[in-house]
Amino acid sequence: AYFVLVVWCAGAAYHGLFGDALPVSRPKKWSLALLMLFLATIPINFSKGIQTMKIWDLGYQKLPMCQIDAAKFIQANSHADEIIQDAMSDSLILPALSERKAFAIDTHGIRAPLGIQLRLTSLKLLKELKDGNEVESFMKEHAIKWYIVNPTDRIQWAEGMRGHVVFECGGYTVYRF
Repeated sequence: AYFVLVVWCAGAAYHGLFGDALPVSRPKKWSLALLMLFLATIPINFSKGIQTMKIWDLGYQKLPMCQIDAAKFIQANSHADEIIQDAMSDSLILPALSERKAFAIDTHGIRAPLGIQLRLTSLKLLKELKDGNEVESFMKEHAIKWYIVNPTDRIQWAEGMRGHVVFECGGYTVYRF
């Protein structure tokens, strides 16, 4: 995009200064060359890290390796049509890295249809369950095959369902139902 912008601006500037003709004098040729060089420095300066605006020192998002490993584990050991869910429900990281569809993702009310709000409410209730049979029925009813618990999550049923744990790393626990 910068290249197109620079070419267009350079062409407009040239047309404004010289019209359709080539510059005849040496100073005009040098000024044209300097103008082109100046316009080329803009994309050179601002294009580095444009996706993350590195020039603003925002930096890249840092993810824990265990979170990445958990997502990669799910990707390697599941089918493409299986449903996953992160206990935090507010991250696109797990679906993106595992390449699997999430049951519900909390957008904090931004363009969230009623169906997603109902799913998020049911996921909050899921965290409070204590009976393993109820947890298994919830997962089966909603077709959730993989559930990941993060180090900061407080899930009531987590210890009682150790038989479903298939991966653990640095506080990240993956359950398979």
